[in-house]
Amino acid sequence: MPSLIEVYKKAIFELENPRKDEINIRILLCYINNLHTMTDFYLHENDEIKDHKKFLELYKKFLIGFPVQYLINSAYFYKRDFYVDDRVLIPRMETEEVVDFFIKKLFKIHANNPVSVLDCCTGSGCIGITIAKERENAKVTLSDISNDALDVAKMNAKYHKADVDFLLGNALLPSVDANKKYNAIIANPPYIINRDEVDKSTANFEPQLALYATKDLIVYQRIMEYAKDVLLPGGFIVFEIGYDIVNKLTGFVEYYLPDARYSFHKDINGKYRIMCIEL
Repeated sequence: MPSLIEVYKKAIFELENPRKDEINIRILLCYINNLHTMTDFYLHENDEIKDHKKFLELYKKFLIGFPVQYLINSAYFYKRDFYVDDRVLIPRMETEEVVDFFIKKLFKIHANNPVSVLDCCTGSGCIGITIAKERENAKVTLSDISNDALDVAKMNAKYHKADVDFLLGNALLPSVDANKKYNAIIANPPYIINRDEVDKSTANFEPQLALYATKDLIVYQRIMEYAKDVLLPGGFIVFEIGYDIVNKLTGFVEYYLPDARYSFHKDINGKYRIMCIEL
């Protein structure tokens, strides 16, 4: 069997964009040899690859666009690994900033007191589970319109031993039906309007229901429309947003929640990524 470094060098030689994609080759090789960090890779680069055939199968899929996270069924988010497959979006680094903003906002308003939180459009559950683990006195509910997505979220909740609840349904409607109330809502609805901005791997393999928004951004509207029915006094909403929908969201909040305070916040790349609404 060839060594890891030999397989690595041969693989990156075939890449169209080695500077961008070589880290994914290392991720695949670590997966094959049960290594957990990039440091482990370099410490064991002269070890024989454990299953060269399996690596080549995954590598061929990667070359035609399969996201490496789906190939290894794992994505790193906010210090933890989460199971992912093509039923859910792959967690992004930008979303970590949204979660960080939300957790700090919770602490600012409620200190260490018990709180109730809804993670709407949960997908893999990475947002709500992270909040439940980082804030142990938070009672977190995860909701999604996709039963398939909730199945993945339940797997991740079990793996991370997160004590969370689940609701199936559209936006806030299942919470309204269940008469559930929350101190805060965090939501990452589909917000991509311009499909040309999405790279081919994402467009071809990640679930379109969770990616692409309708032109009227209906999920955002429905959350704002029913916010007063599920938020406790002094409650707030944090949305992940796209930089190009700020004007539309401004119109929605002024229509549905005219007395609310709202603000937009930029991510580390200087693009609007977060909307906060305070009732």
